[in-house]
Amino acid sequence: GAEALAATAAAAGLATKRLHDEEVQEAALRQADPVADLALRAVRWAEDGAREKPRPLPLPVTHRSTAFRLAVGEAAAHGLPSSLDPDAPAREGRRLDVEDEEEEA
Repeated sequence: GAEALAATAAAAGLATKRLHDEEVQEAALRQADPVADLALRAVRWAEDGAREKPRPLPLPVTHRSTAFRLAVGEAAAHGLPSSLDPDAPAREGRRLDVEDEEEEA
């Protein structure tokens, strides 16, 4: 690329000047405009956050009986929802384990 050409020219004893240096241009922009600096920082922050794997939310301590039956594969046999998603009982037309429903009441 451009660096190889510059090195070849420099090896031949010719003076070279970079025509496009993104880091230099970005630094000049940041110095000239604090709002642009803030915007560039926000973009970098968002890009870094997008690279991180999302952490699962901790499960609440409620619905223990339903969670246990899901873990051991007995949920379908007892007519329980297929997940602990809060909307699962309504969506699937199923009820939580009796013990869990008593705790909620």
